[in-house]
Parts: sequence; C-alpha cells; structure tokens
Amino acid sequence: MKTARAIIIENDRLLVFYRRKVILGKVITYYALPGGHVEIGETNEECVVRELKEEMNLDIKVLDYVGKMVIDNQEENYYYCEIVGGELKFGGEELERCNSNNYYEIRWLSLLELDDSKIRAIDLVRKVLM
Repeated sequence: MKTARAIIIENDRLLVFYRRKVILGKVITYYALPGGHVEIGETNEECVVRELKEEMNLDIKVLDYVGKMVIDNQEENYYYCEIVGGELKFGGEELERCNSNNYYEIRWLSLLELDDSKIRAIDLVRKVLM
C-alpha cells in the first residue's frame, strides 16, 4: 500500500492534522501530515493533490519530491507543496469519521513547535526547511 503526503509551510508554520484517538480506553494524540492512499491508476502526485482538495478544500502545486518512509509494509511518499487556491475547510472522509473517539482538526503548527510535535516524518520536514 502506498500513500502520498504534503509538506506545506507558510509564514513559519506547517499545515497538519491534529489527531486524538481513543484506543482501549487510552487517549493518544499526535500530528499528521495531510494526504492519503494512492488509488489504482493514480500517480503519487495526483494523489496528494486530490487528497488535499478532499480533506482541506485546498488547491496545491507539487514543488518537489522530498522522500519516503516505509512503515509496516506501507510506503509513505512526501512532497513539498504550496497552496495555490481554495479556502481551508475541513472535509472528506476525515470529516465523516470525526467523532469523540477519532478526532481530526486542521492546524497550523509553528515551526518552533516541531521538536515537540512527534510528527512521524519530522526529518523530511526538516529537509524541506534546509
């Protein structure tokens, strides 16, 4: 399975999903970069553009491939992107699945908070910043 995710930085802030899940009575919180699963017949770049439109109502331009991570047999591809249109608005499957046990929230995370953010692909975000 493959995913494509966007790294979008504006005004010294990173666009992320804040996630809160309740698993077996334990609350887990973390930040995730927006994106999702690559569909059959779709390129990674097409996927990240589609996912950002669905999840956040944003039109984006892919600027560069940053790298990938393989976790539990899932290939995660990361792209440096910029917003070129749309109005930031929560939508898609994430909105449909959002509830008190599986919570999603769009946030702009200050770059000063990166070290404490526990973002899985933090090294790839830092690569973009260099």
